[in-house]
Amino acid sequence: MTRRSPHQRFRLRGRERRGVALLIVLGALLVVAVAAATVAHSASIEITRRRVDVETAMAEDLADAAIAPLLAWLRDHSESAAVHSDSPSPAVKVMDERVMPSNAGASAMVPCRIEINVWDQHGMVPISLIGKPGALANTLPEDVVESMRSVKLPRGAIAGLDLLALGVSSLDSPGAAGRSRAQPATKRAIYPLPLESGTEPSTSSDATPPAIPYSRSSVSRARVLQGGELPSIGEIVATHLAGAGVLNVNTAPRRLLDAAAKQLQITLPDAIWERRSAGKLVEAAMIPRPGGASGGVTFTTRSDCWSARVDATAGNTRSSWWLVCRDGDRGWQIVQRTRITSESIEWTATD
Repeated sequence: MTRRSPHQRFRLRGRERRGVALLIVLGALLVVAVAAATVAHSASIEITRRRVDVETAMAEDLADAAIAPLLAWLRDHSESAAVHSDSPSPAVKVMDERVMPSNAGASAMVPCRIEINVWDQHGMVPISLIGKPGALANTLPEDVVESMRSVKLPRGAIAGLDLLALGVSSLDSPGAAGRSRAQPATKRAIYPLPLESGTEPSTSSDATPPAIPYSRSSVSRARVLQGGELPSIGEIVATHLAGAGVLNVNTAPRRLLDAAAKQLQITLPDAIWERRSAGKLVEAAMIPRPGGASGGVTFTTRSDCWSARVDATAGNTRSSWWLVCRDGDRGWQIVQRTRITSESIEWTATD
């Protein structure tokens, strides 16, 4: 066996020490790198959390601020709204604006937007008619009738779309066994989606232009519906109207007015559709008198109940609300305000 000299043994120990030192340095660097990455990740999470908190607070403030222009439009301009005759729903865009919060400060760089869209409940089928025979109720799709009939109102509760959103009713529960499972499941929106921007004004040309920009339900929206989109429940069912039906001839869809006219045994003049297409109001004198039993269905040129959707966006955060407003002795007031947390429910199409 070869014996190492003292010099060789010294060099070998030096190499071992250098190897250990290198491992210690590499280990320390790894610990430092992991710690730095952890700190950076934690800092990124905290920055994101703070940004989300700021945007959420801004979106909620914007949603609250949208109530004033909504009530102002209802008070000053709702009576002059004339929805286009081709519109599938009694919808009007009240506001769609990029806004700067009054207390912007460090949040001045956050893009903000407020959208207000309204739907005339006097252009829908009253919830009280669902499941009953009649021309108006027959215009509702079968799945909507089944869905609304399955809603069980708790004692003292107010009817509203929030009951569907909370899962009190499902379009797949009533009569689901009798439906074809071969058909694909589709989505019917509970709440109407915001209308498209950049469409034509919806007020009568005889009225004073509103201080708030708004526009009518666009024809392109109708084309989307014809292309396969199911109309939402909130634009065809009047949750806060009772009785046999009072339809506004200036906002109700033509199919609904035609159904009511058939029940009344009258024919609505073409001048009604011509005026609405031109953005002009229909006068009460243009409505023929019933030729037979009305069944309680009547026409009006003024509405005292509108639904509204408010969408307030700050950065990547959106706050959406569904409101129902009524005109009474104390003017226009909000009778129901519900946060939109669920947009749609599944429905299996029938053969």
